[in-house]
Amino acid sequence: MKLKKSDIIEVEIIDYVFGGKGIAKINLDNNDNKFVVFVDSTYPGDKVLTEIKKVKKNYAEGKLVEVIEKSQYRVEAVCEHYGICGGCKSLDLNYHYQLKFKDEQIKEIFQKIGSINIDTIKFYDILGCENNLYYRNKVEFSFAPKRWLTKKEIESNIEFEDRNFALGYHIPENYDKVININKCYLIDLVASEIMNETRKFFFNKNVSIFDTKTHSGLLRNLVIRKSYHTNELMVNLITSAFEENLMEEYKNLLIEKFPQITTIVNGINDKKAMIAIGDKYYTLYGSGYITEYIGKYKYQISPKSFFQTNTLQAEKLYNKIIELGDLNKNDIIYDLFCGAGTITNYVSDYAKKVYGFEIVDQSIDDAKENAHMNNVSNVEFIWFDLNKSLIPVMKENNIEQPDVILVDPPRNGLHPNTIDDILKIKPKKVVYVSCNPATQARDLKELSKLYNVKKSQAVDMFPNTYHLENIVILETN
Repeated sequence: MKLKKSDIIEVEIIDYVFGGKGIAKINLDNNDNKFVVFVDSTYPGDKVLTEIKKVKKNYAEGKLVEVIEKSQYRVEAVCEHYGICGGCKSLDLNYHYQLKFKDEQIKEIFQKIGSINIDTIKFYDILGCENNLYYRNKVEFSFAPKRWLTKKEIESNIEFEDRNFALGYHIPENYDKVININKCYLIDLVASEIMNETRKFFFNKNVSIFDTKTHSGLLRNLVIRKSYHTNELMVNLITSAFEENLMEEYKNLLIEKFPQITTIVNGINDKKAMIAIGDKYYTLYGSGYITEYIGKYKYQISPKSFFQTNTLQAEKLYNKIIELGDLNKNDIIYDLFCGAGTITNYVSDYAKKVYGFEIVDQSIDDAKENAHMNNVSNVEFIWFDLNKSLIPVMKENNIEQPDVILVDPPRNGLHPNTIDDILKIKPKKVVYVSCNPATQARDLKELSKLYNVKKSQAVDMFPNTYHLENIVILETN
């Protein structure tokens, strides 16, 4: 049997890997050698038809065509858009098994990528989320001049008036097209109502949408943030220019229909980059920010502020950092990639002094303001390019030697310079928080030259997806 692109074959899924794909094994020759096929949106026990999309020397990748026999782990997805928009990759997987698979995958990744002896590590059960729907405090919707039509819509032969006007989520691997979302189960349903009214308002006014090919058009993104503890609600419309009269009409519409909105801003992004961040912001209504609490700490969240998207799980995450890290009031702590200082402030009660390092100017400003607002006096925030060596900065600023280094890097993990710095500085303990177990395992392999991996604790920050946060505690050999 020779496998090629576009082939449709029947397979049985026997395993599940990090990244949200099922594994099947098939015979391609007369030998007992099994060829691996990864199939998206499938789970162990599924029998499916899959269309082969990519064939490599040792494996192939397939797209789910039809489920012939359902896995015992499957449940009915509540969202009408599931399987199309890509926002929730495992909404049809029983939540208990979502957690089970995530725990298993961390151990497997540590072994395969990090070459770590997992028998020497204390693994704690993953902390699940009480609310596996409506858990996000922020969503980003995109405008697009091309609307994705579903198979059902195409087969209806109806000519859709809004075919060239979309507001919703990007289609995976089709980032020039967006599917119109009616209801999203990730955030409070008021966000969906605001999105639908926004789409109708601008469509009826025939307002142009930014085109990624021509780099022209006005509408770009709609970002909605809602605080869990204060119920404050921000609407942030990203456009390529400021249209004062149009924004005034839009503001008045929102205020009339949604009295729960506390602030409305208009962010201006006139660059080619497709990011939902403005270089300049106009406050159309309210203060221009919302407030939120994590534990006893209050945070002022501006349109550009980074903030954990799952407030309740963030509290669990930070408490576990303190507990598993066994932090004490005599510790000098470095918090690398400190962002707006949420972790920095949270651990300040358990340290003599905490130094937060961050490269984003806005985040440093937010961090300083947040520390001041919470009367936290034993923290200091320093602008620093974390891809460079930290040691000269320590000497220039006469910064004390750390007892603990806490890192929470982006998905691509630590820069080699940062790893080298940690190995040279030699704190007695490293607390490594990661949203990507694969790059975390890679970095742990290097850090294992000096440290032992002692504890691992996953926190499910993102139910119904394959994403998670994982805390690892490393101590000197």
